[in-house]
Amino acid sequence: MDQTLHRLAETFGIVTPISRQRTLPPPLRQLHQLILRHFAEHATAPEPGRLRGWAHQLDIELGDALDQLVSVDLVEADPTTAQLLGAYPFSAIPRGHKVELVGGPAVEAYCAIDALGIPAMLDRDVVISSRDPHTGEPIRTTVTDGQASWHPDDTVVVVGSDRSCGASACSRCPYITFHTSAATAASHLQATHLVGEILTQPQALTAGALLFGELLQPVGAEPATSTSESGGPTADQRPVAG
Repeated sequence: MDQTLHRLAETFGIVTPISRQRTLPPPLRQLHQLILRHFAEHATAPEPGRLRGWAHQLDIELGDALDQLVSVDLVEADPTTAQLLGAYPFSAIPRGHKVELVGGPAVEAYCAIDALGIPAMLDRDVVISSRDPHTGEPIRTTVTDGQASWHPDDTVVVVGSDRSCGASACSRCPYITFHTSAATAASHLQATHLVGEILTQPQALTAGALLFGELLQPVGAEPATSTSESGGPTADQRPVAG
């Protein structure tokens, strides 16, 4: 693994979504994948009625299932109403990271790394539109056959964190952002007093693929694990994104 990504894994205790997903029973993993595919196909969260139908087919109780998906930080939802706010990397509300899938639709990502993970997860070409939060300048990233082109050319990604909140949606995602250059990224970190790391383009693209690339692989008989990207077991599940 790239040394910067290794350091991030050690510092933030990164646990990939696929590792978290594998701690769940197969029916819950299947429900999670149905939710992700719905976002990818319709660019919206599945309605509660559809979720209940899937839960019935999988012979699980929907409220308990959503509770477990929320507890391992794979979705953002209200289990009492079965209303989904998102399923990492997809957000049901605007987050400032629009991902246009070639052939449609356009989906919303929680953060910059989530946006870069979508083409790897879906094996699709995409165009990502975002803005530098420090300067307001637009940023456009095109991913084709796993290779990215960036505008501006010097675009980087900041991975920051706010430990005051547990869920990724508030503790990580707002602070994982595209920037037009390393200089504006450094200024942003200094101005916001964030603890964070500046990723190069290859590092950011690799991070997205590591986090989300295997999330839709067929549900098999893998043993339930909770391993970090640094290679060993981890006692707490603190994702860096999604």
